[in-house]
Amino acid sequence: MYTEIERFASNPAYRVFVDIGVRSGGSSLALSNVARKSGGIVYGIDYGYCTVHLPNGLHNYTLINGESVTVGRSWRRERPDFIFIDATHVKEWLMCELYYWWDLLAVGGTMGFHDTNWEDGRQDIWGGKSYATVDEGLGEFFQLPRASRRDPLRAAGRPVLNYEDRNIRCANVPDGDGLTFVLKKTNHDYRAGIGDWASIFRVRAEILRCIVANGKAASDYCDGSGVICTDHLDIDIDPNAEMISVSLSAQRFD
Repeated sequence: MYTEIERFASNPAYRVFVDIGVRSGGSSLALSNVARKSGGIVYGIDYGYCTVHLPNGLHNYTLINGESVTVGRSWRRERPDFIFIDATHVKEWLMCELYYWWDLLAVGGTMGFHDTNWEDGRQDIWGGKSYATVDEGLGEFFQLPRASRRDPLRAAGRPVLNYEDRNIRCANVPDGDGLTFVLKKTNHDYRAGIGDWASIFRVRAEILRCIVANGKAASDYCDGSGVICTDHLDIDIDPNAEMISVSLSAQRFD
């Protein structure tokens, strides 16, 4: 997994890297390895539901204590060239992240996603409720075609994750839980292709309220061993509201 992250992030033009969902720090370390070679910088973003373990050897690295959608809405730092997302494995949550972070990504940049190749029937569960998967979020946001019965790599009806058009190029690595990398070729407005953003953001708010109310009992995926950072966690984000500027707490590591 981490060698693939390094491979897709290793564009000599990339200088600003963002790791959304730090947890054990493996993806942050992979991006730090790339940043060390290019003279770049890395931002890790995590709101602490799972304990964050930062490895040694991080280069020019800043950890931002906050939730990915809230931070994306208020981002005032450098425009990212590469963003890796491995946070909440829910279609609507991912789409809320894409709502802000895709427009922040520089043209020519790449966004990577983990957990894009879950087997049929596997879903994230929060508060006893199952939610649609990451690949479904990618499919709806990027308007990807659907696999046919003859597609050997995807179950019929699932989004096609190896795909290219004039706006994006998607490359899928199906090993394990799967990785998908999307190259941004133009500033195409994908937001406009979604008819009901309010309902999508309501699902994110539903999960966040579940986390705040139930802590580690909220999910079957993470043990909830961390301490949730609520300073930069806006449950009731209005997707049509103007972007706001907030002061984000951050820790610098070299």
